[in-house]
Amino acid sequence: MQTFLETNAQKLGFFYRIQSIAEIALLLDEKGDEYASPVLNDDEFEIFKKFKIKKRKVEWLSGRIAGKQAFANYTASLHYPNRISKISFLNNQARAPYIVDHPELHLSISHSYEYAVAIVAPFKIGIDIEKIEPRPDALANYFCSQEERQMLENEPLRKDELMTFFWSRKEAISKFLGLGGKLNFKQICTVNDEIAQDRIRLVSGECDGYWVSIAVDSFFH
Repeated sequence: MQTFLETNAQKLGFFYRIQSIAEIALLLDEKGDEYASPVLNDDEFEIFKKFKIKKRKVEWLSGRIAGKQAFANYTASLHYPNRISKISFLNNQARAPYIVDHPELHLSISHSYEYAVAIVAPFKIGIDIEKIEPRPDALANYFCSQEERQMLENEPLRKDELMTFFWSRKEAISKFLGLGGKLNFKQICTVNDEIAQDRIRLVSGECDGYWVSIAVDSFFH
């Protein structure tokens, strides 16, 4: 995963961070909620403390830490140091995170099982990570296009891999477009890397049992 992200970061021009969710869970168990205080500002810390489900709490914090480190990597490239506790992330109406006071930058965060991944770029971008695992056949009828369903039928031994592949690409597109759950997944076919009608280019890689997909503007890349 590190190699895939590093290679594409150099090609496309984004900054990223991979964060172990298990590591954050362990630190929270050892130190309690106060562990999060140095990396969150006051408003974010209040949001963090309101989470009741531990899994969701750990995933949210892991994503925020990854995002802030990705932003710090960006500012370091400009020789502009920045304390991550001073960086503020909020969610828009589509529940997509953005960097307060930096409208020129785009932030995308994803998490799945062991990892949280975040990328920051001075252009529109979306990332999604999904663990390859068995998925119900009925799910294909919910989110796959006709061409994607045909591929699933033609390659039954790769069903789980392909369904995860399609899902990660559609989630990346949704984040790129800033639509959240409002995107109709069935109307977008991700068999090819270019989505002409939305001017989107997709880059995907199978990494350590996960599919990682990145969506960027094809006009600029």
